[in-house]
Amino acid sequence: MTKENKKFLTLQEAKEKADYCDEYMKGVYNYELDGKHTLIQRGVVLVDNADWVRWFAASVYYYRVDDKCTLIERGKVLVDNIDVDWVERYATGVYSYEKDRKCTLIENGEVVVDGVDNVWWWESGVYKYKKDGKETLIENGKVLIDNVDFVWREMSGVYRYEKDSKWFRFENGITTEI
Repeated sequence: MTKENKKFLTLQEAKEKADYCDEYMKGVYNYELDGKHTLIQRGVVLVDNADWVRWFAASVYYYRVDDKCTLIERGKVLVDNIDVDWVERYATGVYSYEKDRKCTLIENGEVVVDGVDNVWWWESGVYKYKKDGKETLIENGKVLIDNVDFVWREMSGVYRYEKDSKWFRFENGITTEI
């Protein structure tokens, strides 16, 4: 949807004429006119005539047209015209989306978890997900904490979790009740 030569509203014009205008940062803004959104980045139209847009970072954005989402990251299409409820971007190459109340997490082109109730990503290879009311923590492909009520990350490699109304701390592979 990038169109470098299309006439578009400048930021000042968008503020004056559009139904809605949001400036993400200097030179990057989204405006809505007659129910359709346009996303501008440094004078380049990234998206035009979309039902909705969201800008995450330089050249990283997603948009919705006819209830289908597309996520672009530095010119690469990561999600292409799929029917999802929402898309979230965590870092370069890491994003999740939800469809029919089920979440999928993708890291560097690989689906790392799919069909869960919720997902949280902290850093490369470190995430948790919730399924059937219980949470599981994964670190570098290993299940560290499984089937608990709640997991919280204190810092890299240090976690607290609740299971059966008791709280535990996990650090350096050792679990202690707190």
